[in-house]
Amino acid sequence: MHQYVYDYFLKALSEADMERFEVHLIQCQQCQDELARLDRTLDIMRKDKNFYQEVVERKNRFSKQPIWQQKFFRYAIAAIIFLSIGGFLFSFFSEPQYYELAKLTEETELITLKTESSQNEFEIALNQFRLKNYTAAIEGFNKFLVKQPSHYQAHYFLGLANLAAGETNILWYHHFSTERTQDAIFYLTRAYKLAGDNYYYQEACLWLLGKAWLRLGNWEEAKLAWQKLLEIPSPDLIYRELVRDILKTMD
Repeated sequence: MHQYVYDYFLKALSEADMERFEVHLIQCQQCQDELARLDRTLDIMRKDKNFYQEVVERKNRFSKQPIWQQKFFRYAIAAIIFLSIGGFLFSFFSEPQYYELAKLTEETELITLKTESSQNEFEIALNQFRLKNYTAAIEGFNKFLVKQPSHYQAHYFLGLANLAAGETNILWYHHFSTERTQDAIFYLTRAYKLAGDNYYYQEACLWLLGKAWLRLGNWEEAKLAWQKLLEIPSPDLIYRELVRDILKTMD
């Protein structure tokens, strides 16, 4: 019955075949997954209203025509779907080995880090970051650093903003920008060196540096960053136990 998935999706089956396929569909995970994939792909195509309207009109027109024309339309839609998927595969990298670990989770929400700056330009950039306008935040922090080049908090948020701006997730495709990641490593390293005895910022920088190196596929550098995190002489680290578990798992 698997060969009827596209016919069912396009409502090109007879009523009797439709009923038989729906009975099969209840117990067939493969067909359920295929239909779900087709729905997601059409959701993407719906964003182009003109294209989607044309598809709908052709579908309605062919559904009233002889069966050979319905099949032709079915194969045409199948080709469009596979070409669309192929385009996404070409445009985005395959999922990195440590994708789940390298992506940001709650980090962009943790704006509770104590800031010692009341300068207006810094606060404006930080507000852009809170609003997830990462490109504007990057521009703002860069301008601020021209005047305050040793401001470790601006370096930290500039690194984090680059990581956030460099992360793209579309459906099941994931992409990390190499350029953004390299910029993030530069600014986070500067923030770590400038933070002095501020263990809170040191830990945050090293945690993000580990993620950044993973995005570049460099597990050894990520491991070094996280080992440094474990060496911070503070009993109140947020990521200590998590990092210890990660390093045990990856060794």
